[in-house]
Amino acid sequence: MSTNTLEQLKQAKSALEAERKPVSHVQEAVKATKDITQFVKFALSKENRWIFQAGEQDSIVSILAEINRTNKELYNKCRTPEHFNRDATRYLKMKNHIIRKSECIHFSLDQGFYATEPLGFSAGKAIALSLKQIRKIRDGHQQGKWTRLPIDVNVDDSAKTEVEKIYAESAPLAEKLLKNENIGNFDPPMTIEEVQYVYKFFHNVHQIQELEQQALTDALSKKT
Repeated sequence: MSTNTLEQLKQAKSALEAERKPVSHVQEAVKATKDITQFVKFALSKENRWIFQAGEQDSIVSILAEINRTNKELYNKCRTPEHFNRDATRYLKMKNHIIRKSECIHFSLDQGFYATEPLGFSAGKAIALSLKQIRKIRDGHQQGKWTRLPIDVNVDDSAKTEVEKIYAESAPLAEKLLKNENIGNFDPPMTIEEVQYVYKFFHNVHQIQELEQQALTDALSKKT
């Protein structure tokens, strides 16, 4: 086979690959779908499920399925610039739909600390307020009391030790997170690593809340 023939085959192969390569809008949608799928996979892992309200996890899974369906349709129907140009308006709407739905999931998973703070706070604001509250609990234990409870409740040594242990881990983590400007904003979305640390902090806060609630339950049962 001559050199010219080999070169022609290479050029033909290159042209075919370029023709089959999705247009940039499709590539953007594919990347967004891949990123949000990986993000949800982490966020909905077993150790993080405590943070969700009833039904919210199913809603997130449903939105993700919708994103993947739209992405699959877009990829299959818009594989080349020629296909894209046939109905560019529709394909752009599909891409934007994927981006918008991904942002909805991010907003929910980045900022949805429902068991800890009201919906709507940035992660940074929620961390700062929660740190203040667990510090108040820990300081109260120095006087032997659960000071946030509506009735007078003494703290036992076991709970005091456990709270101190959790607080010792949580306070430095909170301080580190509060130095991260991205944690204090709603945009851009947090990375998986950032959310992992934020969820870790709120998991610790949740554990202290559970100890506090159990102390109240035990105290009330003794009064009846």
